[in-house]
Amino acid sequence: MTGPSEQAAPKLRQSVEPDESQELPSRETGLRVGGAVEIRNIELVFAQFTRSDDDELPSGDPPTDQVPEFGITPRWKLNKDETTLGVTVGFSTTFPSETEENAEDVPYSVIAAFRLTYGLPANEHFDDEEIESFVRWQSVFNVWPYWREYLSSTINRAGLPRLISPVMRLRIAEGEVSLPSGTPAAPPTS
Repeated sequence: MTGPSEQAAPKLRQSVEPDESQELPSRETGLRVGGAVEIRNIELVFAQFTRSDDDELPSGDPPTDQVPEFGITPRWKLNKDETTLGVTVGFSTTFPSETEENAEDVPYSVIAAFRLTYGLPANEHFDDEEIESFVRWQSVFNVWPYWREYLSSTINRAGLPRLISPVMRLRIAEGEVSLPSGTPAAPPTS
């Protein structure tokens, strides 16, 4: 017979690094979670803007024809009693170099991470695949407007040409989320 102090503490459930050969979970897999959660909070937890022309005097006009590349990295964790789901979604937008010989020199980049806190009902259990699907589809969709505003205002404050981040569209009939071109289907592994 084991006493309370000898029982194993519940293991925290959290996201794992995806294998590049793995397919993303379908949007439908996370619908049950989406119907049960309540958003408690969305907050900025990390932000960084860098530019290569950071000398005291500007090095010329910023380029106006660059097409940015977008990256999205969602991660999640459940609390011990599985009534709170915490999600961090990292976003990056980088503007590629104008020349191939300077391909590693990124003229501008904007990176931010937002934390979403969801309440889950105490009387329901969701498996990891359901949560992973919810996080990859719905959490990213929930926080996308915050990222768009942060990206737009940062680019504006930096005096760079206006950039309007694309709208993320859910196509309910097809069960697809349309992300901006250049967005990886799976999160970056770096």
